[in-house]
Amino acid sequence: MNVIRNMKVVGLGLIGVVCIVAGCTSTMGNTSLSDPGKVDQIKVGVTSKTDVVQLLGQPYTTTSVNTTNGTEEIWFYMYGQGHVSGASLIPVIGPFVGTTTSSSTTVQITFDSVGIVKTVQKSGANQRGTMVNPMGTR
Repeated sequence: MNVIRNMKVVGLGLIGVVCIVAGCTSTMGNTSLSDPGKVDQIKVGVTSKTDVVQLLGQPYTTTSVNTTNGTEEIWFYMYGQGHVSGASLIPVIGPFVGTTTSSSTTVQITFDSVGIVKTVQKSGANQRGTMVNPMGTR
């Protein structure tokens, strides 16, 4: 009976160590954008809507704009990822020693009136910091 209880304590301890070492990562949006090569495959004047859907999947949102050359469609794709280091999970000191990182990518694709890519715009941001920063540095 004592052996089973000790195994439970060791098991819970190992789970705790894994959580502290690993931290926590979450993602949202279109994971196809995590591969920069996929967006690079989109060629202005060549790639069609069908090709884009095969590469990146369905867009997050779309809109249409009437121009003198007909109706152009704009597709938006978004992807974000955040990570909190395992040190952030240490009681009391975690917020002071732990770090966070985040990145985001947005892709805007404009199609001409016949459904061929007219423009591709990609933007992104990366941030790194501590959970709490009493010194104002880092």
